[in-house]
Amino acid sequence: MALSRLKATKRSLMKRGLFAQYDGEMQKLISKGYAKAVSTNVSNPGTKVWYLPHQAVVSDKKLGKIRIVFDCAAKFDGEALNDKCLQGPNLTNNFVYVLLRFREHAYAEIADIEAMYYQVVIPKEDRDALRFFWFNDAGEIVLYRMTRHVFGGVWCSSSFAYALGRVLVDNVDVPPLVSDTIKQSFYVDDCLKSLPYKSLVSEVFEGTTEVLSKGGFRLTKFVINTEELLSLVPVQERASEVEFLKDFDGRALGIAWDVVGDEFFFKVNLAQECDPKLTRRKILSMLASIYDPLG
Repeated sequence: MALSRLKATKRSLMKRGLFAQYDGEMQKLISKGYAKAVSTNVSNPGTKVWYLPHQAVVSDKKLGKIRIVFDCAAKFDGEALNDKCLQGPNLTNNFVYVLLRFREHAYAEIADIEAMYYQVVIPKEDRDALRFFWFNDAGEIVLYRMTRHVFGGVWCSSSFAYALGRVLVDNVDVPPLVSDTIKQSFYVDDCLKSLPYKSLVSEVFEGTTEVLSKGGFRLTKFVINTEELLSLVPVQERASEVEFLKDFDGRALGIAWDVVGDEFFFKVNLAQECDPKLTRRKILSMLASIYDPLG
């Protein structure tokens, strides 16, 4: 099944002109040690073994970016890896609460953790359950296994949230404001924080970045809603698309955010409004396209 899917994925990538880019992302996994080659296809008795198909996911909102997603729900003989793994407790902060806290004060900043799942290590005895195939430079199929968590695993969200919280357990004397940020202001890998005073913004930026780095997490892609405060953030740590705030519309957990005005807004496609055959179904379709988690 995994080999068949591999060949289908290659054909699809070649047809779409994405093979080189996808291979580049694979090489990053391997060079950083997130995936390692398996010397033999023979496993030790009692070892949990599974072969994962994978595919490219391209987002319309992140042009030029391609993500490798492992299909942990893929079935073989009626069973899938996700069927055999416990999901774990829901340790993720409430989506709406994070957004409401983000709207609370005048000074707002967002950031995210770089390659979040890849920062959390899989125990060695479980890595053979995350085997997959890819090609070497000669075009030969090579067997690898992941050493880090993957997008697509039912257990990954809980494992990552636990690892993030563990940073506070392993580091004592964390300032209360930084501790509160790590506990309350993250939704998965996205950090959304609002503060009442300018002086606190730098404290949160520097303190949270330092504490998370001790746990192996790199907080980056910062956006702050004033030029003055954003200028204090090193250029390499800012969101790549931010050059001038007045020309930049950000996104906060998928919602369009006017950074300078500090307002949420909605982009609505009403191209069909002059359609003489406008129907209730088309109206409902347009309404459903508006992403508004706050209702």
